[in-house]
This record gives sequence, structure tokens and C-alpha cells, in this order.
Amino acid sequence: MISACSKTETLQGRPCSHKGEQGLPCALLFLCKLTFHTQNGYCRPLFQLPYMQKTSIIVKRCASDQVCRGYWLRKKYQFSMQYERTTLQNGLRLLMAPMPGMRSASISFFFTVGSRYESNTNAGISHFLEHMLFKGSKKYPSARLISEAIEGVGGVFNGSTGKELTTYSARVPSEHLLEVMHALADMVRHPLFDPIEIEKERSVIIEELSSTHDDPQEWVSLLIDQAMWPGLPLGRDDAGFVETVAKIQRRQMLDYLAEYYRPQSLSWNIRHSLFVS
Repeated sequence: MISACSKTETLQGRPCSHKGEQGLPCALLFLCKLTFHTQNGYCRPLFQLPYMQKTSIIVKRCASDQVCRGYWLRKKYQFSMQYERTTLQNGLRLLMAPMPGMRSASISFFFTVGSRYESNTNAGISHFLEHMLFKGSKKYPSARLISEAIEGVGGVFNGSTGKELTTYSARVPSEHLLEVMHALADMVRHPLFDPIEIEKERSVIIEELSSTHDDPQEWVSLLIDQAMWPGLPLGRDDAGFVETVAKIQRRQMLDYLAEYYRPQSLSWNIRHSLFVS
């Protein structure tokens, strides 16, 4: 696979005095080639460090070596993620990234809305809405049916709410890609917002907010946000306040969905080699 020194220190990423092909240190050659192969579909990378290391960081570290820098600038395109971007007529942005060596497909919906776009009266509605989309939709009227449609075929799915993005993602075996796409699409397009489920989830979110003080790392992070952006949406918890979550109603959720969950606000990311149309 590589013509480089077989010493232990080379395999661990430390430089050695021996020079390999093109006059590069053997450790760098190993790092370059292993990173290239793992990013082009090897299911099991041989070592975690090269696989996790960002290309930009590696380039910066060897920028002082002119030979090394020239090599990286010529080869950099090999390490960048190849993808296709298509904007549909309704404004939806579709990103497709082929990964030939993978047997699974990853699907992500990115909505450009988060806690910073909420007012003080409806703080936490983005997070509340994200929870409710997993509780039932038109074709999958219960959380159990949604779970069976995705986890029942060996997939996993999740959602998250941040300051500026709300994300819904799933990773499934490739042969079940289309059916899971339909399930996720139905979740975000036709949620039921069952009043009984709303009250159940309201209690769950209030409990989450109440337990923030029990996690020192999360509490410190929130205090930093409050110090940096006092009195602004960026300075508060993404889940809102107990007082506002307790007052959010079904009608508000429907209006919020209609306003922000639109094609122009959505980026749809699919990572799989077989999805071409």
C-alpha cells in the first residue's frame, strides 16, 4: 500500500529521518495515503488519528516544509468531499455526496431556523416542535410507527435544535433508503401535533430545563452565552424557559411550522453513491 519506513514511530505519526518517495518523510507519506484511502470508502480505517485529522490542519502543520506544502497543494483535491448541489424549482437545496465504499446511506434535513429566531414570548418553540415531529405524522400516526419505519429496518434517526439550525437525520442500510426518506419527509411535512402528545412532551421538556443545573458543563456553557449576549436570544437556552414552554399552544406550533418549515429554508443532504435522481 505504501513505500515507507516500517518503524513504529513512523506508524504513530512521528517523523523519522528516512525519506520516502518524492523526498517526503515516511510518516507524512503514511498519513497522506492512509487519509486518502479511508476517505474513499474503506470501511475500517487502520488507525483513528489520520482518519479523524482534518486536511486543513495537516496542511498547516507541514506548511513550513516547501516540498511537503507543494505535495499537499497538488493532492488536496483528493481529500475534499465530492458532492453535487441542486436547487429545485420550489427552492429546496439538495446536496448529494457519493460514498462508493459504504453500504449505508445518511440523510439529513437542515432547516435554517433555531432559537435565535424566537421571541421572548415563544422561546423554546423550535425545540418543542422538533420533539413533536417524532410523535406522529399523517402516514405514521404514532411514534412507534415512525420508529418501526426506520429502526425496524436497521436504521437510526435523531433530531437536534441549535441557535440557527434544526436538524433531522437518519442512517440506514442502502436498500431501505427510499422508504426512510418518505418517512422523514412525512414527519416534517405532515406532523399531527396530537394534543395528548403535546402535553406529554411539554412535561419532558420542562424536566430537561429543570435538570440543566445538574450538569456543570451544560450550566457553565449557558452562563457563558448569557454573559456574551445578555438579553438576546443567543444568550438563552435553546430549549427556552419553563414559563414559555408551559404556555406554548398547538396553534402556535402550526403557525411556526408554516412560516419556517418551507422548501426555501431547507437543505437536504444525502450521502450515498446510488442516489442519482
